[in-house]
This record gives sequence, structure tokens and C-alpha cells, in this order.
Amino acid sequence: MSSYCVFDFKRVLDGQKADTYHHQVLPSLDAFGGRYLVFGGKTLRLHGEQTPGMPVILEFPNTERAKAWFESEPHTLRNEAYEYECYLFEGF
Repeated sequence: MSSYCVFDFKRVLDGQKADTYHHQVLPSLDAFGGRYLVFGGKTLRLHGEQTPGMPVILEFPNTERAKAWFESEPHTLRNEAYEYECYLFEGF
């Protein structure tokens, strides 16, 4: 069953580390079978009060691959570069 990492990037903490992360993230996604479904774009709140930052949705073949990617090498850099929230969903 596919799994989806849903990110809400709130703000950049370190621009230089963010640039480095952007160069590393695509090859790391490929290595774990992941792909982008959503990267930024216009957000329209339909219900609720929370205003999201920059949304990113990634698809992986399964939960194990998604968790392994999340905990891989770029993870430390992502934590230093951004303030964000991330959720993992299973589905189809």
C-alpha cells in the first residue's frame, strides 16, 4: 500500500542549508522510490483556522520506504534548515 509524507514547511531557518538540502533531496527520493505529488503552489483554506506554510506531498511505495527515506542522510540537514511539520499517511 502506498504511503504519503505530507509536509508543511513553516519557515526557513538557514538558507544555505536549505539550498544544500534541495540539491540532495531528489536523488534521495529516487533511491527510496519516492516522488513529488505536490510542491508548493497556491493553497486555499476550505475549513479550519490553521494557515499552512509551503505544502509538499511525497508518495512512496510503502510505509517502510517512506520512513527509511525520512530518516536518511538529508534528514539532519532538513531539521537544521527548516521549521516544519510532517505526517505519514497510508492509502491508495
